[in-house]
Amino acid sequence: QSFAAARSDDTCVLWLGPDGCLEKWEDVQGESTTLQAAGVHAVCYPPAGFVPLSLMEGPNMPWTVIPDALRFQPTSSTTVRVFHVRFERRDGSEEAVRLQEVSVKHMAVDCNGESFCVIFWPDLGHVHPGLQLEVEISGLRGDHEQLAIFHEFMTFRRKDGDHALLAEAANFRHLVHQAEPLWTEGLKEASVQDQNGQIEPVSHLGREITVDSNDLLLTLRCYAASLWATLMVKRFDGEFTEVERACHCIKLRDHIFLVRVKLPLPRHYYELKFSASLLESPREVQPSLLRYFINTSGKCSAIVRSLDDRMMEKYGFVKVQIGAQLHGVTIIAPCKFRVPVGQIYFLMHVDRSVALQAARDAVPPVYSSVEKQETDVPGLFAERLRPTQDFRSPKEVRMMQEALQSEVSASVQETYGDIHLDLMLHNGQHIQRLRERQELPGLFEGLVTISDLDVSTKIQLAIRFPKIHACDFSPRRVAEWVVSRSQDGLHENF
Repeated sequence: QSFAAARSDDTCVLWLGPDGCLEKWEDVQGESTTLQAAGVHAVCYPPAGFVPLSLMEGPNMPWTVIPDALRFQPTSSTTVRVFHVRFERRDGSEEAVRLQEVSVKHMAVDCNGESFCVIFWPDLGHVHPGLQLEVEISGLRGDHEQLAIFHEFMTFRRKDGDHALLAEAANFRHLVHQAEPLWTEGLKEASVQDQNGQIEPVSHLGREITVDSNDLLLTLRCYAASLWATLMVKRFDGEFTEVERACHCIKLRDHIFLVRVKLPLPRHYYELKFSASLLESPREVQPSLLRYFINTSGKCSAIVRSLDDRMMEKYGFVKVQIGAQLHGVTIIAPCKFRVPVGQIYFLMHVDRSVALQAARDAVPPVYSSVEKQETDVPGLFAERLRPTQDFRSPKEVRMMQEALQSEVSASVQETYGDIHLDLMLHNGQHIQRLRERQELPGLFEGLVTISDLDVSTKIQLAIRFPKIHACDFSPRRVAEWVVSRSQDGLHENF
Protein backbone atom coordinates (compact mmCIF):
# COMPACT_ATOMS: atom_id res chain seq x y z
CA GLN A 1 0.00 0.00 0.00
CA SER A 2 1.29 3.43 -0.97
CA PHE A 3 -1.48 5.67 0.27
CA ALA A 4 -3.70 5.85 3.35
CA ALA A 5 -5.80 8.51 5.05
CA ALA A 6 -7.51 8.93 8.41
CA ARG A 7 -9.46 11.66 10.16
CA SER A 8 -10.12 12.42 13.82
CA ASP A 9 -12.39 15.43 14.36
CA ASP A 10 -10.68 18.26 12.47
CA THR A 11 -7.29 16.51 12.04
CA CYS A 12 -6.51 14.66 8.80
CA VAL A 13 -3.49 12.34 8.52
CA LEU A 14 -2.12 11.19 5.13
CA TRP A 15 0.39 8.36 4.74
CA LEU A 16 2.22 8.21 1.42
CA GLY A 17 4.48 5.18 1.67
CA PRO A 18 7.36 3.82 3.75
CA ASP A 19 10.10 5.42 1.66
CA GLY A 20 9.27 8.95 2.64
CA CYS A 21 6.11 10.93 2.46
CA LEU A 22 7.08 13.00 -0.56
CA GLU A 23 9.27 12.22 -3.51
CA LYS A 24 10.61 15.71 -3.93
CA TRP A 25 9.83 19.37 -3.78
CA GLU A 26 9.80 21.10 -7.13
CA ASP A 27 10.70 24.73 -6.80
CA VAL A 28 8.35 26.64 -9.04
CA GLN A 29 8.37 30.37 -9.54
CA GLY A 30 5.02 31.72 -8.42
CA GLU A 31 2.56 31.54 -5.57
CA SER A 32 2.20 27.73 -5.39
CA THR A 33 4.55 24.77 -5.09
CA THR A 34 3.83 21.45 -6.79
CA LEU A 35 3.74 18.53 -4.39
CA GLN A 36 4.00 15.06 -5.97
CA ALA A 37 3.33 11.89 -3.99
CA ALA A 38 5.48 8.83 -4.43
CA GLY A 39 3.85 5.89 -6.16
CA VAL A 40 0.25 7.12 -6.07
CA HIS A 41 -1.27 6.45 -9.49
CA ALA A 42 -4.88 7.35 -8.61
CA VAL A 43 -7.14 8.36 -5.77
CA CYS A 44 -10.46 6.55 -5.84
CA TYR A 45 -13.66 6.05 -3.88
CA PRO A 46 -14.29 3.48 -2.59
CA PRO A 47 -10.56 3.36 -1.76
CA ALA A 48 -8.34 0.60 -3.06
CA GLY A 49 -7.45 -2.35 -0.86
CA PHE A 50 -9.57 -3.32 2.14
CA VAL A 51 -12.80 -1.30 2.11
CA PRO A 52 -15.04 -0.98 5.22
CA LEU A 53 -18.53 -2.09 4.27
CA SER A 54 -19.95 0.93 6.10
CA LEU A 55 -18.63 3.19 3.31
CA MET A 56 -21.07 1.71 0.80
CA GLU A 57 -24.14 3.91 0.58
CA GLY A 58 -26.16 1.44 -1.48
CA PRO A 59 -26.30 -0.14 -4.94
CA ASN A 60 -26.76 3.23 -6.68
CA MET A 61 -23.66 4.85 -5.21
CA PRO A 62 -21.31 6.37 -7.83
CA TRP A 63 -17.70 5.19 -7.91
CA THR A 64 -14.93 7.66 -8.74
CA VAL A 65 -11.31 7.34 -9.85
CA ILE A 66 -9.03 10.40 -10.16
CA PRO A 67 -5.74 9.37 -11.85
CA ASP A 68 -2.58 11.42 -11.40
CA ALA A 69 -2.91 14.17 -14.01
CA LEU A 70 0.89 14.43 -14.29
CA ARG A 71 1.05 10.81 -15.48
CA PHE A 72 -2.26 10.16 -17.22
CA GLN A 73 -4.76 11.94 -19.44
CA PRO A 74 -8.08 10.65 -20.80
CA THR A 75 -8.95 9.97 -24.42
CA SER A 76 -12.16 9.49 -26.35
CA SER A 77 -11.78 5.71 -25.90
CA THR A 78 -11.46 5.77 -22.10
CA THR A 79 -13.65 2.99 -20.68
CA VAL A 80 -14.25 1.21 -17.36
CA ARG A 81 -14.66 -2.52 -16.77
CA VAL A 82 -15.39 -4.21 -13.43
CA PHE A 83 -14.75 -7.87 -12.63
CA HIS A 84 -15.55 -10.26 -9.80
CA VAL A 85 -12.19 -11.72 -8.80
CA ARG A 86 -10.76 -14.16 -6.30
CA PHE A 87 -7.52 -13.27 -4.55
CA GLU A 88 -5.15 -16.20 -4.23
CA ARG A 89 -2.62 -15.51 -1.52
CA ARG A 90 0.36 -17.84 -1.19
CA ASP A 91 3.98 -17.43 -0.08
CA GLY A 92 3.56 -13.72 0.52
CA SER A 93 2.31 -13.01 -3.01
CA GLU A 94 -1.15 -12.23 -4.31
CA GLU A 95 -2.80 -13.03 -7.62
CA ALA A 96 -6.27 -12.00 -8.78
CA VAL A 97 -8.23 -14.54 -10.82
CA ARG A 98 -11.07 -13.04 -12.83
CA LEU A 99 -14.38 -14.85 -12.35
CA GLN A 100 -17.13 -12.78 -13.97
CA GLU A 101 -17.53 -9.32 -15.47
CA VAL A 102 -19.90 -6.86 -13.80
CA SER A 103 -21.98 -4.62 -16.01
CA VAL A 104 -21.49 -0.86 -15.69
CA LYS A 105 -24.78 1.03 -15.89
CA HIS A 106 -23.37 4.49 -16.58
CA MET A 107 -19.93 6.01 -17.06
CA ALA A 108 -18.65 9.56 -17.54
CA VAL A 109 -15.33 11.43 -17.57
CA ASP A 110 -15.32 14.84 -15.91
CA CYS A 111 -12.44 17.07 -17.04
CA ASN A 112 -11.62 20.21 -15.10
CA GLY A 113 -8.32 21.77 -16.08
CA GLU A 114 -5.39 19.37 -15.95
CA SER A 115 -7.05 16.86 -13.61
CA PHE A 116 -9.93 14.56 -14.58
CA CYS A 117 -12.28 12.18 -12.81
CA VAL A 118 -13.81 8.93 -14.05
CA ILE A 119 -17.31 8.39 -12.62
CA PHE A 120 -19.17 5.12 -13.07
CA TRP A 121 -22.02 3.09 -11.58
CA PRO A 122 -21.33 -0.68 -11.40
CA ASP A 123 -24.40 -2.92 -11.22
CA LEU A 124 -23.43 -4.77 -8.03
CA GLY A 125 -26.68 -5.02 -6.10
CA HIS A 126 -26.11 -5.80 -2.43
CA VAL A 127 -22.44 -5.63 -1.42
CA HIS A 128 -21.64 -8.42 1.03
CA PRO A 129 -18.54 -9.01 3.18
CA GLY A 130 -15.74 -10.78 1.34
CA LEU A 131 -16.64 -9.33 -2.08
CA GLN A 132 -13.49 -8.92 -4.21
CA LEU A 133 -13.47 -6.69 -7.28
CA GLU A 134 -11.10 -5.43 -9.94
CA VAL A 135 -11.68 -2.09 -11.64
CA GLU A 136 -9.90 -1.67 -14.97
CA ILE A 137 -9.65 1.75 -16.63
CA SER A 138 -8.34 1.59 -20.18
CA GLY A 139 -7.85 4.07 -23.00
CA LEU A 140 -5.47 6.37 -21.10
CA ARG A 141 -2.47 8.31 -22.35
CA GLY A 142 0.64 8.40 -20.22
CA ASP A 143 2.83 5.93 -18.36
CA HIS A 144 0.33 3.11 -18.96
CA GLU A 145 -2.72 2.63 -21.12
CA GLN A 146 -4.52 0.83 -18.30
CA LEU A 147 -5.01 1.19 -14.57
CA ALA A 148 -6.05 -1.77 -12.41
CA ILE A 149 -7.53 -1.12 -8.95
CA PHE A 150 -8.51 -3.91 -6.55
CA HIS A 151 -11.08 -3.80 -3.75
CA GLU A 152 -11.95 -6.24 -0.97
CA PHE A 153 -14.95 -5.37 1.22
CA MET A 154 -14.85 -6.22 4.92
CA THR A 155 -16.90 -5.50 8.04
CA PHE A 156 -14.49 -4.27 10.69
CA ARG A 157 -17.22 -3.73 13.32
CA ARG A 158 -19.60 -6.54 12.41
CA LYS A 159 -18.74 -8.61 15.48
CA ASP A 160 -19.43 -5.67 17.78
CA GLY A 161 -22.78 -5.15 16.08
CA ASP A 162 -23.67 -8.85 16.30
CA HIS A 163 -22.82 -8.99 20.01
CA ALA A 164 -24.89 -5.87 20.68
CA LEU A 165 -27.81 -7.26 18.67
CA LEU A 166 -27.80 -10.52 20.63
CA ALA A 167 -27.66 -8.66 23.94
CA GLU A 168 -30.59 -6.40 23.04
CA ALA A 169 -32.55 -9.35 21.67
CA ALA A 170 -32.11 -11.15 25.01
CA ASN A 171 -33.26 -8.04 26.89
CA PHE A 172 -36.33 -7.64 24.70
CA ARG A 173 -37.18 -11.35 24.96
CA HIS A 174 -36.97 -11.10 28.76
CA LEU A 175 -39.24 -8.05 28.70
CA VAL A 176 -41.90 -9.69 26.52
CA HIS A 177 -41.67 -12.93 28.50
CA GLN A 178 -42.90 -11.04 31.58
CA ALA A 179 -46.23 -10.50 29.81
CA GLU A 180 -47.33 -13.98 30.86
CA PRO A 181 -51.02 -13.74 29.91
CA LEU A 182 -49.95 -13.52 26.29
CA TRP A 183 -48.25 -16.92 26.43
CA THR A 184 -49.87 -18.87 29.28
CA GLU A 185 -53.54 -18.17 28.53
CA GLY A 186 -55.50 -17.67 25.36
CA LEU A 187 -56.90 -14.20 24.74
CA LYS A 188 -60.64 -13.98 24.37
CA GLU A 189 -62.19 -12.35 21.36
CA ALA A 190 -62.65 -8.61 21.65
CA SER A 191 -66.20 -7.31 21.81
CA VAL A 192 -67.62 -4.89 19.28
CA GLN A 193 -67.32 -2.09 21.84
CA ASP A 194 -63.63 -2.83 22.40
CA GLN A 195 -63.01 -2.69 18.65
CA ASN A 196 -64.12 0.96 18.60
CA GLY A 197 -61.01 2.26 20.34
CA GLN A 198 -61.76 1.12 23.88
CA ILE A 199 -58.77 -0.07 25.92
CA GLU A 200 -59.12 -3.59 27.31
CA PRO A 201 -56.85 -4.69 30.21
CA VAL A 202 -55.16 -8.02 29.65
CA SER A 203 -52.60 -8.48 32.43
CA HIS A 204 -53.96 -6.38 35.33
CA LEU A 205 -57.73 -6.63 35.58
CA GLY A 206 -57.95 -4.74 38.87
CA ARG A 207 -57.53 -0.97 39.03
CA GLU A 208 -55.60 -0.89 42.33
CA ILE A 209 -51.96 -2.05 42.09
CA THR A 210 -49.32 -2.24 44.84
CA VAL A 211 -45.75 -2.86 43.68
CA ASP A 212 -42.43 -3.55 45.38
CA SER A 213 -40.33 -2.59 42.35
CA ASN A 214 -39.68 0.58 40.40
CA ASP A 215 -40.66 -1.12 37.12
CA LEU A 216 -44.19 -2.09 36.18
CA LEU A 217 -45.28 -3.86 32.98
CA LEU A 218 -48.87 -3.90 31.79
CA THR A 219 -50.48 -5.58 28.81
CA LEU A 220 -53.43 -3.95 27.07
CA ARG A 221 -55.47 -4.53 23.94
CA CYS A 222 -56.73 -1.60 21.94
CA TYR A 223 -57.97 -1.36 18.36
CA ALA A 224 -56.36 2.02 17.77
CA ALA A 225 -53.67 3.64 15.65
CA SER A 226 -51.64 4.69 18.70
CA LEU A 227 -51.75 4.34 22.48
CA TRP A 228 -50.19 6.68 25.04
CA ALA A 229 -49.76 6.47 28.80
CA THR A 230 -49.23 9.29 31.30
CA LEU A 231 -48.02 8.82 34.89
CA MET A 232 -49.24 11.28 37.52
CA VAL A 233 -47.80 11.39 41.06
CA LYS A 234 -49.58 12.76 44.11
CA ARG A 235 -47.60 15.38 46.02
CA PHE A 236 -47.83 16.09 49.73
CA ASP A 237 -50.18 19.01 49.08
CA GLY A 238 -52.65 16.66 47.35
CA GLU A 239 -52.00 17.94 43.83
CA PHE A 240 -51.08 15.56 40.99
CA THR A 241 -48.02 16.27 38.84
CA GLU A 242 -47.04 14.52 35.63
CA VAL A 243 -43.81 12.51 35.64
CA GLU A 244 -42.41 13.11 32.17
CA ARG A 245 -41.17 10.14 30.09
CA ALA A 246 -42.18 7.67 32.84
CA CYS A 247 -44.09 5.46 30.35
CA HIS A 248 -43.13 3.66 27.16
CA CYS A 249 -45.77 1.99 24.97
CA ILE A 250 -44.71 -0.78 22.57
CA LYS A 251 -47.17 -1.95 19.94
CA LEU A 252 -47.17 -5.67 19.16
CA ARG A 253 -49.27 -7.71 16.78
CA ASP A 254 -53.03 -8.29 17.12
CA HIS A 255 -53.52 -4.81 18.64
CA ILE A 256 -51.62 -5.76 21.81
CA PHE A 257 -49.63 -3.04 23.61
CA LEU A 258 -46.91 -3.44 26.24
CA VAL A 259 -46.81 -0.48 28.60
CA ARG A 260 -43.64 0.00 30.62
CA VAL A 261 -43.88 2.26 33.66
CA LYS A 262 -40.93 3.55 35.71
CA LEU A 263 -41.87 4.69 39.23
CA PRO A 264 -39.30 7.14 40.64
CA LEU A 265 -40.02 7.16 44.41
CA PRO A 266 -41.17 4.72 47.11
CA ARG A 267 -44.20 5.24 49.36
CA HIS A 268 -45.98 7.38 46.79
CA TYR A 269 -49.40 7.27 45.19
CA TYR A 270 -49.58 7.33 41.39
CA GLU A 271 -52.32 7.53 38.80
CA LEU A 272 -51.78 5.99 35.35
CA LYS A 273 -53.92 7.50 32.58
CA PHE A 274 -54.25 6.53 28.93
CA SER A 275 -55.16 8.13 25.63
CA ALA A 276 -55.49 6.71 22.13
CA SER A 277 -56.09 7.74 18.53
CA LEU A 278 -58.61 5.92 16.34
CA LEU A 279 -57.75 4.25 13.06
CA GLU A 280 -60.02 6.67 11.21
CA SER A 281 -58.24 9.75 12.62
CA PRO A 282 -54.76 8.57 13.68
CA ARG A 283 -53.41 12.00 14.66
CA GLU A 284 -56.31 12.97 16.92
CA VAL A 285 -55.47 11.64 20.39
CA GLN A 286 -58.46 11.27 22.69
CA PRO A 287 -58.35 10.56 26.46
CA SER A 288 -59.59 7.19 27.71
CA LEU A 289 -61.65 6.34 30.77
CA LEU A 290 -59.24 3.62 31.87
CA ARG A 291 -57.26 4.47 35.03
CA TYR A 292 -54.82 2.57 37.22
CA PHE A 293 -54.03 3.63 40.79
CA ILE A 294 -50.57 2.49 41.90
CA ASN A 295 -48.98 2.44 45.36
CA THR A 296 -45.24 1.88 45.78
CA SER A 297 -44.09 0.17 48.97
CA GLY A 298 -40.98 0.86 51.01
CA LYS A 299 -39.11 -1.89 49.16
CA CYS A 300 -38.88 0.31 46.07
CA SER A 301 -35.67 2.24 45.54
CA ALA A 302 -35.48 6.02 45.41
CA ILE A 303 -34.27 6.63 41.85
CA VAL A 304 -34.18 10.40 42.45
CA ARG A 305 -33.99 12.42 45.66
CA SER A 306 -37.22 14.29 44.96
CA LEU A 307 -39.55 15.21 42.13
CA ASP A 308 -37.87 18.62 41.98
CA ASP A 309 -34.41 17.15 41.43
CA ARG A 310 -32.70 18.77 38.44
CA MET A 311 -31.83 15.29 37.13
CA MET A 312 -35.54 14.74 36.41
CA GLU A 313 -34.81 16.52 33.12
CA LYS A 314 -33.00 13.34 32.02
CA TYR A 315 -35.31 10.85 33.70
CA GLY A 316 -37.29 8.07 32.13
CA PHE A 317 -37.70 6.39 28.77
CA VAL A 318 -36.88 7.64 25.31
CA LYS A 319 -39.09 10.52 24.20
CA VAL A 320 -41.31 9.07 21.48
CA GLN A 321 -43.33 11.13 19.02
CA ILE A 322 -46.71 10.09 17.66
CA GLY A 323 -45.13 9.40 14.28
CA ALA A 324 -43.30 6.38 15.72
CA GLN A 325 -46.44 4.28 16.30
CA LEU A 326 -48.19 5.60 13.20
CA HIS A 327 -45.24 4.51 11.04
CA GLY A 328 -44.76 1.16 12.77
CA VAL A 329 -41.42 2.10 14.39
CA THR A 330 -40.49 0.20 17.57
CA ILE A 331 -37.50 1.53 19.52
CA ILE A 332 -35.64 -1.43 20.98
CA ALA A 333 -32.39 0.27 22.07
CA PRO A 334 -31.59 2.52 23.74
CA CYS A 335 -34.85 2.64 25.72
CA LYS A 336 -33.77 5.23 28.26
CA PHE A 337 -33.93 8.95 27.56
CA ARG A 338 -30.42 9.44 28.89
CA VAL A 339 -27.62 8.24 26.57
CA PRO A 340 -24.14 8.06 28.13
CA VAL A 341 -20.86 8.97 26.47
CA GLY A 342 -19.16 6.10 24.66
CA GLN A 343 -20.09 3.58 21.99
CA ILE A 344 -23.89 3.26 21.86
CA TYR A 345 -25.88 0.70 19.92
CA PHE A 346 -29.13 1.87 18.29
CA LEU A 347 -31.65 -0.78 17.23
CA MET A 348 -35.09 -0.14 15.71
CA HIS A 349 -37.74 -2.33 14.15
CA VAL A 350 -39.98 -1.00 11.38
CA ASP A 351 -43.18 -2.68 10.23
CA ARG A 352 -42.69 -2.07 6.53
CA SER A 353 -46.33 -2.43 5.52
CA VAL A 354 -47.54 -0.01 8.19
CA ALA A 355 -44.78 2.51 7.46
CA LEU A 356 -45.33 2.56 3.70
CA GLN A 357 -49.11 2.83 4.03
CA ALA A 358 -48.76 5.75 6.45
CA ALA A 359 -46.36 7.42 4.03
CA ARG A 360 -48.82 7.01 1.13
CA ASP A 361 -51.65 8.44 3.22
CA ALA A 362 -49.54 11.53 3.96
CA VAL A 363 -48.94 12.36 0.28
CA PRO A 364 -50.85 15.53 -0.69
CA PRO A 365 -53.66 14.93 -3.22
CA VAL A 366 -52.05 17.21 -5.78
CA TYR A 367 -49.09 14.82 -5.97
CA SER A 368 -50.93 11.54 -5.43
CA SER A 369 -53.03 12.23 -8.51
CA VAL A 370 -49.94 12.10 -10.72
CA GLU A 371 -49.74 8.71 -12.41
CA LYS A 372 -46.37 7.03 -11.94
CA GLN A 373 -45.10 5.19 -14.99
CA GLU A 374 -42.37 2.61 -15.16
CA THR A 375 -39.62 4.29 -17.10
CA ASP A 376 -35.85 4.54 -17.23
CA VAL A 377 -36.04 8.26 -16.48
CA PRO A 378 -34.70 9.02 -12.96
CA GLY A 379 -37.20 10.06 -10.33
CA LEU A 380 -35.75 13.58 -10.29
CA PHE A 381 -37.20 14.21 -13.75
CA ALA A 382 -40.05 11.69 -13.68
CA GLU A 383 -41.60 12.97 -10.43
CA ARG A 384 -39.96 15.88 -8.62
CA LEU A 385 -39.50 18.11 -11.69
CA ARG A 386 -42.59 16.80 -13.47
CA PRO A 387 -45.34 19.47 -13.69
CA THR A 388 -48.68 18.44 -12.19
CA GLN A 389 -52.09 19.09 -13.68
CA ASP A 390 -52.73 21.93 -11.22
CA PHE A 391 -49.43 23.67 -11.96
CA ARG A 392 -48.90 25.56 -15.19
CA SER A 393 -45.20 25.43 -15.77
CA PRO A 394 -43.83 28.32 -17.85
CA LYS A 395 -42.46 27.43 -21.23
CA GLU A 396 -38.94 28.50 -20.24
CA VAL A 397 -38.97 26.23 -17.18
CA ARG A 398 -40.08 23.21 -19.24
CA MET A 399 -37.37 23.91 -21.80
CA MET A 400 -34.73 24.12 -19.06
CA GLN A 401 -35.90 20.82 -17.52
CA GLU A 402 -35.86 19.08 -20.91
CA ALA A 403 -32.33 20.35 -21.56
CA LEU A 404 -31.14 19.17 -18.15
CA GLN A 405 -32.79 15.77 -18.59
CA SER A 406 -31.12 15.14 -21.95
CA GLU A 407 -27.67 16.01 -20.61
CA VAL A 408 -27.50 14.76 -17.01
CA SER A 409 -30.25 12.12 -16.80
CA ALA A 410 -27.77 9.26 -17.26
CA SER A 411 -25.58 10.56 -14.42
CA VAL A 412 -28.29 11.20 -11.81
CA GLN A 413 -27.91 9.01 -8.74
CA GLU A 414 -31.19 7.34 -7.81
CA THR A 415 -31.81 6.74 -4.14
CA TYR A 416 -32.17 3.21 -2.79
CA GLY A 417 -34.50 1.78 -0.21
CA ASP A 418 -38.09 2.71 0.55
CA ILE A 419 -37.44 3.59 4.21
CA HIS A 420 -34.56 5.60 5.66
CA LEU A 421 -33.88 6.01 9.39
CA ASP A 422 -31.48 8.82 10.27
CA LEU A 423 -29.86 9.74 13.58
CA MET A 424 -29.36 13.49 13.93
CA LEU A 425 -26.49 13.94 16.38
CA HIS A 426 -25.19 17.03 18.16
CA ASN A 427 -28.46 18.95 17.80
CA GLY A 428 -28.76 18.06 14.12
CA GLN A 429 -25.23 19.04 13.05
CA HIS A 430 -24.30 15.47 12.10
CA ILE A 431 -26.51 12.83 10.47
CA GLN A 432 -25.82 9.09 10.50
CA ARG A 433 -28.09 6.62 8.77
CA LEU A 434 -29.09 3.38 10.43
CA ARG A 435 -28.50 0.34 8.22
CA GLU A 436 -31.06 -2.37 7.68
CA ARG A 437 -29.75 -5.87 8.28
CA GLN A 438 -30.10 -7.86 5.09
CA GLU A 439 -30.61 -11.17 6.90
CA LEU A 440 -33.21 -9.63 9.27
CA PRO A 441 -35.46 -7.31 7.21
CA GLY A 442 -37.08 -4.59 9.24
CA LEU A 443 -34.26 -4.28 11.80
CA PHE A 444 -32.25 -1.07 11.51
CA GLU A 445 -29.08 -0.72 13.55
CA GLY A 446 -26.04 1.45 14.06
CA LEU A 447 -23.01 1.75 16.36
CA VAL A 448 -22.44 5.38 17.29
CA THR A 449 -19.47 6.77 19.21
CA ILE A 450 -20.49 9.72 21.38
CA SER A 451 -17.78 11.99 22.80
CA ASP A 452 -17.67 14.45 25.69
CA LEU A 453 -18.31 17.25 23.19
CA ASP A 454 -21.85 15.91 22.72
CA VAL A 455 -22.82 16.19 26.41
CA SER A 456 -26.16 17.99 26.94
CA THR A 457 -26.99 17.82 23.23
CA LYS A 458 -29.99 16.04 21.73
CA ILE A 459 -30.05 12.97 19.50
CA GLN A 460 -33.11 12.72 17.27
CA LEU A 461 -34.38 9.86 15.15
CA ALA A 462 -36.10 10.72 11.87
CA ILE A 463 -37.79 8.56 9.26
CA ARG A 464 -37.87 9.38 5.55
CA PHE A 465 -39.54 7.86 2.50
CA PRO A 466 -37.42 8.98 -0.48
CA LYS A 467 -39.51 7.24 -3.13
CA ILE A 468 -43.05 7.83 -1.89
CA HIS A 469 -42.30 11.37 -0.68
CA ALA A 470 -40.34 12.37 -3.75
CA CYS A 471 -42.26 15.64 -3.84
CA ASP A 472 -41.54 16.41 -0.16
CA PHE A 473 -38.26 14.86 0.97
CA SER A 474 -38.57 16.10 4.56
CA PRO A 475 -37.85 13.85 7.56
CA ARG A 476 -40.46 12.92 10.17
CA ARG A 477 -39.04 12.97 13.70
CA VAL A 478 -40.07 9.97 15.78
CA ALA A 479 -37.82 9.87 18.88
CA GLU A 480 -35.37 11.90 20.96
CA TRP A 481 -32.57 11.26 23.47
CA VAL A 482 -30.25 13.47 25.53
CA VAL A 483 -26.50 12.87 25.97
CA SER A 484 -25.01 12.93 29.47
CA ARG A 485 -21.77 11.95 31.10
CA SER A 486 -21.38 8.33 32.08
CA GLN A 487 -20.07 9.20 35.57
CA ASP A 488 -23.08 11.19 36.77
CA GLY A 489 -23.50 8.89 39.77
CA LEU A 490 -27.16 8.18 39.05
CA HIS A 491 -29.21 5.19 40.14
CA GLU A 492 -28.68 2.17 37.89
CA ASN A 493 -32.39 2.14 37.03
CA PHE A 494 -32.49 5.85 36.20
